[in-house]
Formats: sequence, structure tokens, C-alpha cells
Amino acid sequence: MSTSLSIDNFVLVKDFFITVARRDPQPEFPRHTHEFSELVIITKGHGTHVIDDLEFPVSVGDVLVVSGRHEHEFINMKHLALVNIMFDPGNPALSSLDTSDLPGFRSLCFLEPKHRKSHKFGSRLQLSGDDLKKAEHLVDELEQELLATKPGFKAIATALLVELLIHLSRCYGKSSKPEALSLLRIADAINYLERHYAEQINFTKLAQSAGMSPRSFQRAFLRATGTSARNYLITTRLKRAAEFLKYHNYSVSESAYKTGFKDSNYFTRLFKKYMKISPKHFRSKK
Repeated sequence: MSTSLSIDNFVLVKDFFITVARRDPQPEFPRHTHEFSELVIITKGHGTHVIDDLEFPVSVGDVLVVSGRHEHEFINMKHLALVNIMFDPGNPALSSLDTSDLPGFRSLCFLEPKHRKSHKFGSRLQLSGDDLKKAEHLVDELEQELLATKPGFKAIATALLVELLIHLSRCYGKSSKPEALSLLRIADAINYLERHYAEQINFTKLAQSAGMSPRSFQRAFLRATGTSARNYLITTRLKRAAEFLKYHNYSVSESAYKTGFKDSNYFTRLFKKYMKISPKHFRSKK
């Protein structure tokens, strides 16, 4: 039975849920889950990472993102050292981060964890040289801010975490590994749908732009997101429509047309199906 960890057990500053934990060497630690997100950078040695009963070798420069309640631990460690950056994924500064031009961010944080089994950890981010040095430097600065707690440290620490995530995302975007490239192409497609949700989408052309046949694209998209590209587009449109109804005082028809629906009756049926409430009642509840 695994242990469930709370970020409260690790914070350097009370009630501020960004923290850094250094493990040099990484001690024996029982299999565990946690409620927070964890960014792990291997800085020395090598070992085996076990997550959800899958085992993968790790070594210097490997970067892991562990989110949600996944059981994991490190075994077979040989001088293994790492840094853990733990944070609350619901942090507004992170949830509002504009990643539309960063396919590496979506690939690193969301797609790669879902493909670890099928890719046999082949799509992981591996840092070396200046890229690894910069990541370690940003972690050092983040830790120093958390330890010093000077006025404004929370804003600076949050900004440093964002900068670190962007740096890692850019590094992932430069990967030439076939497994990583396939994730980056799907991430590009997802970003395209989120930017152009109000337009008519040609899914055959979208597949071609990802370098895949329509069938291969649909399989890859489903594996990456848990749904089809068409359904992803529909739910994206409905989420945007809900924002228009709630925050911009648009009518039901205006919200439908602004999000790519040409028939407001069809929009109303879909909205009620997905949101479990009619758009008219949703609008009146603001």
C-alpha cells in the first residue's frame, strides 16, 4: 500500500505551495502518491523510476513530470541525485500561462506522461550541457528566494517557476527523437484547434500538417487526449461559449456564432448535453 503525501510536509514557506527539495543522494523512499505536481530533474547518477508498475531507467539530465495520484518510487539507485520542484497545478499564474506557441509545454507536462508506456520512456526530455546548467541555475535561484523570503519573494519565486517551465518546454521543442516529435506534432494540432476553434476545421489537412494519415492522426490524438479531434474542438467551443455567456454578457445566439456554431438550436442541444444545463439558464446564473 502506497503512502499519500501532502505538499504541506515539504513547503519551505508556510501557505506558499511552491517548494524545492534536493536529494543528494536520493534516499530509499517507499512507493507513494501525492496531491501536488512534481517536476524532477536528475542531476547525478542513475537508477530506475517505477510509476504505476512501469519501470524506466533514469540518468543525469532526465526530466520527469509527475501529476495526479500516480504511485511512484526510485529503485536500483547508483549515486542517484535529483531536485524536486513541487507546486500546486491550480496556481493561477500557471493555469493562465499562455502556452499556445509552446508545443513543448503541452508535450512535456501532459502528453509525455500519458505515453511513457507506449514510448517506453523514449519521449522523455533529456537535458545536457548549457540547457541542464540553465535549469539548475533557475532551480538555485528559486530555492534562494524561498529561503530568503525577502519582500516580493512569492512573485519572484512564481516567475522563476514559470521561467523554468518555459525553458524546459523550449528544450523539449528542440528534441529530434521520433517519439518526442510525434508528441510535438499532436501538441501543435491541439494548439491549432484552441486558437482557431471558431473557424471551420479541415481535419484531413490538420492530419497532413501533423505528418500523418487521417487514421493515424485520429489514433494518436485519441491516445494523447482521451477523445477525438472533433470532440476536442466541440468541447473547446463550448468552454469558450460558456465564458462568453458568463463574463461578456453575450446572448445565446451571439455566443454560439462567436464560437463557430452556425445553428443556435444545435448549439443549445450540445451545450445542455455537455454542461448539464441550458445556455439560457447558465447565463442567468452568473
